[in-house]
Amino acid sequence: MIQVENLHKRYGERQVLRDISLQVEAGEIFGIVGHSGAGKSTLLRCLNGLEKYDSGTVVVMDQEVGSLAEKKLLTLRRRMGMIFQTFNLMERRNVFENVAFPLEVWHTPKAGIRDRVAALLRLVGLEDKAGERPANLSGGQKQRVGIARALALNPEILLCDEATSALDPRTTLSILDLLRDINARLNLTIILVTHQMEVVKRMCRRTLILDNGLARGTGETAELFLAPPPGLRRLIHDEYAHISQGVNIRLGFPKEIAREGIISSMARSLDLDFSIVGGSLERYQEDVLGFLVINVLPEHLEKTLDYLRARKLRWQVLDDGQPEDCHA
Repeated sequence: MIQVENLHKRYGERQVLRDISLQVEAGEIFGIVGHSGAGKSTLLRCLNGLEKYDSGTVVVMDQEVGSLAEKKLLTLRRRMGMIFQTFNLMERRNVFENVAFPLEVWHTPKAGIRDRVAALLRLVGLEDKAGERPANLSGGQKQRVGIARALALNPEILLCDEATSALDPRTTLSILDLLRDINARLNLTIILVTHQMEVVKRMCRRTLILDNGLARGTGETAELFLAPPPGLRRLIHDEYAHISQGVNIRLGFPKEIAREGIISSMARSLDLDFSIVGGSLERYQEDVLGFLVINVLPEHLEKTLDYLRARKLRWQVLDDGQPEDCHA
């Protein structure tokens, strides 16, 4: 569906994308996550040709984007809907007219516009808001209008640029649930660009993590967070209290054992006491994964790690709160 290889992009002297490669499968919800300025939105806009790139290849639906003439590029964009953080609705048009706009641009007959817009407003739960102006809508309702408009031309790919960043947490969940429903109903490929780690955890089977234009990690979302590769600490926002007299170990519990009493079993088996520094249960799509930071005395470290290796847990030894090593 989408294949990017060795992509580079500059703005003047500033390189914003450096040697980016990724692959997105048809029907997948794929995440691109990183802090502001990481290059996420630039990468997204390279996919639909809104940004030219300096080198590398971007193949979308079997077409190399950078080599397309303008007319073919417009046709490709018709097959790729896009939603935005700021909604980008036309204030002088009501909800129906905003959703209808792409259909009008492509000269759809009026009867076809009426039926298509009505169906889309039902899909996003706004059939009773067709005559309202955007100013009278909540943030979540505005984003639902944006989603309906992005779907107007029956795209095969939906690009979401910080689609939930302007929304409160409860509304964010409702929009994410809507996108999951649309993905399931329409087999629509969705690419989510966000700085919100919780969004990719909840939505994306696979994720690319960008930092200063570089890919710091890519792969299964749960795997990235269970055992973060070197360089991901600043992006993932894990914080650890350091206990100077011992060694901190970060544990990641895969879904198969997330609900087991690993720590109490380990304490009994090894006849050791552990200090609990912090922990959480987190949702990754439909799975629940566990994370825990424990503190052990240095003389008990190897015995503890041998136990963890035998149980095939993910662990990292932390030095002053930073990961020193990572193993399965």
